[in-house]
Amino acid sequence: MPLGDGTLRTSIAAYHVDFNSSEQVPQRAIDSGIIGRLGFLDNDLGGSTTRIGVVSNWTQNGNMPLLVLAYAHHYRFKLYSNFTYLLDDPVNGDEFEQADRRTVIGGRVTKAFKAGADAMSIEFLLGTEGRYDFIPEVGLYRTAARARLSTVRQDDVKQGSGAIFGEAPLHPTDRLRVILGARGDVYNFDVTSDLAVNSGTDTATIFSPKATVAWTPVDAVELYANYGRGFHSNDARGTSITIDPNNGHAADRVAPLVRGEGYEGGVRLRPLNGLSITASGWWLDLQSELLFVGDGGTTEPQGPSRRKGVEFGAFYQPAPWLALDAEYTFSKGRLTELPRDVNRIPGAIERVIAGGIVVQRGGFTGSLRLRHFGSVALIEDNSVRSQPTTVVNSRLAYGFGRYEIAASIFNLLNSKDAEIDYFYASRLPGEPAGGVEDTNLKPVEPRQIRKRCAGALQGLKFHGMS
Repeated sequence: MPLGDGTLRTSIAAYHVDFNSSEQVPQRAIDSGIIGRLGFLDNDLGGSTTRIGVVSNWTQNGNMPLLVLAYAHHYRFKLYSNFTYLLDDPVNGDEFEQADRRTVIGGRVTKAFKAGADAMSIEFLLGTEGRYDFIPEVGLYRTAARARLSTVRQDDVKQGSGAIFGEAPLHPTDRLRVILGARGDVYNFDVTSDLAVNSGTDTATIFSPKATVAWTPVDAVELYANYGRGFHSNDARGTSITIDPNNGHAADRVAPLVRGEGYEGGVRLRPLNGLSITASGWWLDLQSELLFVGDGGTTEPQGPSRRKGVEFGAFYQPAPWLALDAEYTFSKGRLTELPRDVNRIPGAIERVIAGGIVVQRGGFTGSLRLRHFGSVALIEDNSVRSQPTTVVNSRLAYGFGRYEIAASIFNLLNSKDAEIDYFYASRLPGEPAGGVEDTNLKPVEPRQIRKRCAGALQGLKFHGMS
């Protein structure tokens, strides 16, 4: 709706879900016939989640607008899992609950500016944003049949963050484009734990510059290079931990903010009308991958690391009603402070192939898409690897006016591959007390059809799926 010299838009969304789910299961349980490929070993797994949110944004009229965004949401989450079955507790089992209850408020303000005369003018963007999380309960509990037996760790966390940022695109010549940007962030963590020695506060700041250069020597060719620093924040509980709540041993704290530095260079080609080809190479260094392990209530080192790779992509539209695309990615990830024979990053994707075709005629739209993930190392010495995964999905839709009816077929070829793979020790009934190391997998869902209806009536949108 109009407000002042701009427009205000507000949306409200809410949902609640109770769910039962299967998780990864040991390969040996399938091979021995204890369960089928789609079976499970613990029927208590699953949980519930609730989210209620409000988002408002105000956009100023004009060519250099001021944009203001504000949001708030309330979130509750419970998840029951059992990865090792009878390894840690042969009487009650190893089932556990992760709980999270929080309220989040935040906002963002950006303003576009223009400086200088028309021939020498420069447009740039300045902005600021902030977020605060009130988390009165984030906990890990040992359970049986979804009933709590004991508390591993329970915390009250308050976490705030703020940032200022800017970006300026420059055009030294008609064929050269430069974009310079920078961002400064500050985070504050305040943890009150049920174990007093694991309580504490921490504050961290970080500066992240970014730059892009793109040059078009001829009309059909563009060369580009990107550089940027970024970061990820670790779990607040990891910044104050002193004692491992699982075993009472001393635990190392993690850095609140972990820097990453990346480089990318490539070329974009348009040799034919409707055909676009991209080739690029990239490099990413992370200072650390120290992460809080929510399943165990502690932290473990996972870095520093280096990832590098190449990507090739193509998009071709030979006719207005037909589009084809394909992409190939190869990457290599290593933990840089470990010996070469034990420095693989478990689960790091190495090869991905994706492609698809879309046909549109009249009100009909049909598509077919393929995704292939190559084998990956499951442990650092590369002695155990996953099997490749290939899935084909399809979709057929018909639109008339404001309405659409669609049907999607997931896993069209009924692939029997695994969706995820891990390698660790678990214990099934009758197995040794120390458990058995094995590949633990979650299979791709079997072929299924989903129908969807969507539309709008006098500004009211609706959709349904089955």
